[in-house]
Amino acid sequence: MFRIRLLGLVTAIAFLLGVNLVFVSVQNFDKRDDRVKLSNLEVELGAKRSAMQEMESWLKEMTLELSSSSFKVQTLQSKIATFDQDHPGGLPAYLQEEYAEAVEQHNQIATDHNAAVAKYDALYADYSELVNRYNAIAQQVDTLQEQLGETRYLLPIPRLLSSTEL
Repeated sequence: MFRIRLLGLVTAIAFLLGVNLVFVSVQNFDKRDDRVKLSNLEVELGAKRSAMQEMESWLKEMTLELSSSSFKVQTLQSKIATFDQDHPGGLPAYLQEEYAEAVEQHNQIATDHNAAVAKYDALYADYSELVNRYNAIAQQVDTLQEQLGETRYLLPIPRLLSSTEL
């Protein structure tokens, strides 16, 4: 009698484990496309992260160059202003060539600086767009991870206790 009950219990447990196995397999099969999509999105995030880091490096370098050229423009503006303040009635002949060179140099550096600012602004706009795309993909990844969630079982299957939990 005991053997029959034991056999019935073992059979019932085996049946329930089999049902859970089928249930889990169906879930995993159903989520396969989502897992592939998640993997592809994670690869795309990695590529965008690398591109963002490269653009950040360029922006930092350009910022230093812009600071340098801005300083040069300001220095030349001060030099020109000093000429004008020191000689309100007009420049003497011996300073006119130096003044003209300072103005020409100022105009050239200012033109180059303004072109560099436009280039920086364009790169920063591209960087901002890339960050927005990265954030949108990261949101998709988060949403997909939530949808995938944990595997569900029809009947709870107890986990084994580790030695630290005993």
